[in-house]
Amino acid sequence: MRTAVSGPICCYVGRIRVSVRCMAPSPVSDAEDKLRRWAEAQARRDEIVCEAAAAGVSIHRIQQITGIARSTILGILARRPKRPRLRVVSSDDLPPE
Repeated sequence: MRTAVSGPICCYVGRIRVSVRCMAPSPVSDAEDKLRRWAEAQARRDEIVCEAAAAGVSIHRIQQITGIARSTILGILARRPKRPRLRVVSSDDLPPE
């Protein structure tokens, strides 16, 4: 785990004191980045499961390969035409804090 480093770094240039703050990424922003990457990977889950079932892959085999519970697979196949419930947001689209 990285810790945030915050503190003034002083430098004297031409008899003028200059202070610069250095801030490393915080553990919270690292955790949020990991969650975004996980969401991006999971966003297409339902679509891929539906494609596999339509191609003839059995529910049992989908379960073995993915580790998704049978009841979840059946739920995914039952709501096939609906829009995805998860919207992936890039870090560029986040509202300012």
